[in-house]
Amino acid sequence: MEKSNLQDTNESCDEELTEEEELDLNNMDSYFDAEIGDLVKSQFCILKKLGQGQFSNVWLCRDILKSEYIAMKVIRSKTFYRECGHHEINMFKKIPSTDPSDQRCERLMKLSENFIVPSKVEGVHVCMVFQTIGYDLRSFIQERYSEGAPLFKVKSIIRQILEGVDYLHSKCGIIHTDLKPENILICLGDDDIRMIVDFANMQEIRPESGEDQINKNAESSFGKIQETGNENASGSGAVSGDIQTKKFKSRSPVDCTPRLNIFSRGDIKIKITDFGTSCTRSDILSSPIPTSPYTSLEMLIAADYGPPVDIWSIACIAYELATGDVLFYPPSFDGVSKHEIHIGLMIQLLGNIPRTIQDAGLLSPKYLSESGDLINVDTSERCSLDQRLALLKKWNIMLAFPFADFLLSMLKYDPTRRPTASECLQDPWLKL
Repeated sequence: MEKSNLQDTNESCDEELTEEEELDLNNMDSYFDAEIGDLVKSQFCILKKLGQGQFSNVWLCRDILKSEYIAMKVIRSKTFYRECGHHEINMFKKIPSTDPSDQRCERLMKLSENFIVPSKVEGVHVCMVFQTIGYDLRSFIQERYSEGAPLFKVKSIIRQILEGVDYLHSKCGIIHTDLKPENILICLGDDDIRMIVDFANMQEIRPESGEDQINKNAESSFGKIQETGNENASGSGAVSGDIQTKKFKSRSPVDCTPRLNIFSRGDIKIKITDFGTSCTRSDILSSPIPTSPYTSLEMLIAADYGPPVDIWSIACIAYELATGDVLFYPPSFDGVSKHEIHIGLMIQLLGNIPRTIQDAGLLSPKYLSESGDLINVDTSERCSLDQRLALLKKWNIMLAFPFADFLLSMLKYDPTRRPTASECLQDPWLKL
C-alpha cells in the first residue's frame, strides 16, 4: 500500500467531530429546550443561547433574585451525558475547596450552584450556574487576531493559563486533559453582557426558521478547519517551502454576536473551564479521552499519561495565539486514521519518536512499524519550528528562536522531560 504524503492534498481539514459524533450532535432530542423569557427554577430568566456542544448547551440568563447575569450550562438528558455532568460538578467543587486563598485559583471557573430540571423528553437535565461569563479564546483568535495576537497579549494569556494549571496540578492534583481555545474564556464585564443582551433582542425582531436558529447558535468548539490563502505559502503541509495555513472556521456567522471592546484591553483576564474529562492523578479515567489538535502524543498512542498532557496542550494554544494557525491539525485521507496523520505532523515538526516512547503506547503498533516509521503516512519532509515561524509568518529570527525554544520544551515526546507549569512560568520568553 502506497503511503499518503502529507504534501499531496489540497483539501481543507475536515470537522473535528467523527461521523458518529456529528449524528449525535444533530440529534436534538436530549438537549435542553427553552424559549427566550422562560424561567428556570423560578429564578433564572433565559435571555439568549450562548452556544451548543456535544454534551450540553449554554444559556445567558438573568438571576431575578440577585439581579445579576449568569451563564447556565445544561447537560443533555441521556444517561451518559448526565454522568459526565455529575463528574464535572465534582471536579468544580474540588477546585476552590483545596486552597481558596491561593490567587492562582482565580484563573479557574467557579461553579456557583447546580441543580436538576426535568427533561421534556426523558430523564432530567443537570444544570450548572456560573457567575463569570466569558468570550472563548477561539472567538478571540478568529474575529480579531486571525494572523496572530500581539506577543504581549499572548504572554499575558499564556501566563494566566499556566498559573491556573499550576494550581490544578500542584494543589488539586487534577489533570484537565482537554485544554484548547474553546475551554479558555475571556471574562466579560456587565457592560459587555448588556451589549450582548441588547444585540440579542434586536436579532429576535428578525424572523428566522428553527433550522436557522440552530445553525446561528452553533458553538465554535465544533468548528471546522478551512484552507486559508497566504501570499507567502503554497501547497499543503507544514514543511520547508511548502506550508499550508490551517484555521478554525466557526459554523456560526460572526455577526450573531456584537463586536466587543475586550480585545483592545490591556488587562485581559481569563478563566479555564470545562472539567468534564478532567481527572485526578490517582483516578486516571479509563474511558477514551476526547482528542483534538491539542492532544499530546502519549494520549494518541494510549500510553500512561499525567499532568504533562496539559503542558503539551498549552504549547499548541500559545502557537495558535501567536500565529493564528493551528499547530497540528490532520487533514483527511481515505483509509488512514486521523490519529496516524496527527502523529505524522508531529514527526515532521519534532523528529522521529524515540523507541522507548513508541513501546510505551498500547496503540503504537496500529500506527508505527517496528522501525519507527508510520505505516500509512510519509513523513520524509521535515521543517523545524523556528523555520516554520520564519517561512510561514515571516517572523524575525530574533523573535522566532526564543518562542520556538519555549514551545519545544513543552512539546517533548517524553512527558517526563517536559517542564511543569511552575517551571514554564520561569521561562525567559515569558519574561522578555
